[in-house]
Amino acid sequence: MGENSTVDGVRAVELFYRPIKNTDSGRVTFLQSQTRLNSPVMGTLMPADYLPVAQLSDRCVSIFKLAFVQLLQALGKFHEREVDVDWASVFMPARFLRQTEAPRIAADYCDKFGVKYERVCFELSPDVLDEADSTVADNVALMRRQGFHFLLTGFGTEGFKMLKTAEFKVDNIMLYGSVAQVLGKSDRYDTCVNSLLNFVFDLNAEVIADGITDDKQVKQLSGMQCLYYSGENAGKYIAERYVRNRNE
Repeated sequence: MGENSTVDGVRAVELFYRPIKNTDSGRVTFLQSQTRLNSPVMGTLMPADYLPVAQLSDRCVSIFKLAFVQLLQALGKFHEREVDVDWASVFMPARFLRQTEAPRIAADYCDKFGVKYERVCFELSPDVLDEADSTVADNVALMRRQGFHFLLTGFGTEGFKMLKTAEFKVDNIMLYGSVAQVLGKSDRYDTCVNSLLNFVFDLNAEVIADGITDDKQVKQLSGMQCLYYSGENAGKYIAERYVRNRNE
């Protein structure tokens, strides 16, 4: 597929974006994208529908490259609309990071579209922690030195390998939504959430708390030194054309 492949006039790969806000100022600081596939037979496929199978082959790498190009094009449009965010993310499969040339490929794409590396964040799923090949962690470290950001999701889910995160340095770690939902339920729950946050802080990473539904939770997170949040209270995923400057 080419960079702008379509299916019946609709993009075969389409990114939707949601805001990640600052708990103190309420400013939209980052944009997290979600890669959806449009199939003429099956309609719109969400990541949970296609990723488990796609990640078994290089198909996931092809999807990533299409999504990455779309993100870089979108960043140019966001700049024109004065959408002032630090970075926007795109999901990157671990299979891509197994390639020794991954850092060069990512840099070449950014250079082609005139996008600064620090404006791009690569989202990683928890299964990246299962990678035995040191090339993956080495590439992440190298790409961070280049200026790229990395976001590890799924923190707090069952089976998440917490200890492995100490060996796998990233910029941001997303706290799973169901964990944040216990905020304010009891002092015991709040202590548990605070312990998880401090674990991430000790890794020199920032926490993005997902699944936040109300202002009370945002205030609690701010008191726990958690700077960023996403979820219903921050905003839902929307198509690229609807992304506008919400910080005025």
